[in-house]
Amino acid sequence: MTEVSPPTIENCITPLSELINRCNGLICKEVSRLTSQAAINYLLKQGGLMTVSDAVDVNREPLAGYLYATPNFGSIFVEQSDFVVRRRFTIAHELGHFLIHRPLLAHIQNEDEQFFVESFKINEVAPEAIIESEDLPFGQVTINRSNSIYFALPTFEEMEREANLFAAELLIPKTVIKSLIKTYVPDFQDDDLVWRLASDMFVSRAAMRLRLRNLNLLPPSTVQLN
Repeated sequence: MTEVSPPTIENCITPLSELINRCNGLICKEVSRLTSQAAINYLLKQGGLMTVSDAVDVNREPLAGYLYATPNFGSIFVEQSDFVVRRRFTIAHELGHFLIHRPLLAHIQNEDEQFFVESFKINEVAPEAIIESEDLPFGQVTINRSNSIYFALPTFEEMEREANLFAAELLIPKTVIKSLIKTYVPDFQDDDLVWRLASDMFVSRAAMRLRLRNLNLLPPSTVQLN
């Protein structure tokens, strides 16, 4: 991943495809009508899985994203029809799990293969209508039910916060966003500024608002609801 050029003020869109391709053992696939069953069926057909643990919930509930990861490989699935800016945040969120939490599984001594599974539902709200951070990906995590794994991993809530923070920092680097703000502030304010920044960095306004708020760069008037 170190060989991928980071975003700059001139080219401020994070190249997610390049990052995924640089991660050994990781694939990312867009699926029409994504469900956990569709994702697992794909892995079984491709030889990524030989069997499925009873602990993994396999059903036909529509999903926005799905991650199946072991110490040796990972597969990210996203709903093909979802808004592109949300697909990008979903991928970055799951990449955070893959890079931060999956390696912890390798330290667990267990006869069974360790796995980390996350799924989260489709959000029917358009990304421009999403305001609060809880509307960002916050999924349901499943791991092998052994005490050693629970001790090695953070709580589910902490893992979700870490994955969202990773995604925000990856898609909206601090140095780039601060430079863009200096450029746009003379001509754009409040929601117009959020829209301009989100458009340039190819993220949702929700993700941009959250990032600006966490960096203390968001003027108070832009977070008020009408």
